[in-house]
Amino acid sequence: MSSALHAQAAFAPRRRASRGLLAARRTERRDRLIASALLLALLAGWALNFISIKQLSLSLGGFIAHATARQA
Repeated sequence: MSSALHAQAAFAPRRRASRGLLAARRTERRDRLIASALLLALLAGWALNFISIKQLSLSLGGFIAHATARQA
């Protein structure tokens, strides 16, 4: 009976440690996602200094029209 209790006590810290590790990974993943979104927003803002929204929408519309014509 006491060996079973010792075995449970030995595994208990590992469970808590793995939960902490999982939380740390989630936090790291969330931080990486936020950093990626921020970098994407900065790059988009930088690109919009050179290309206007109107030019971008016209180019995108032309690309879509060309792609649909190729598939037909």
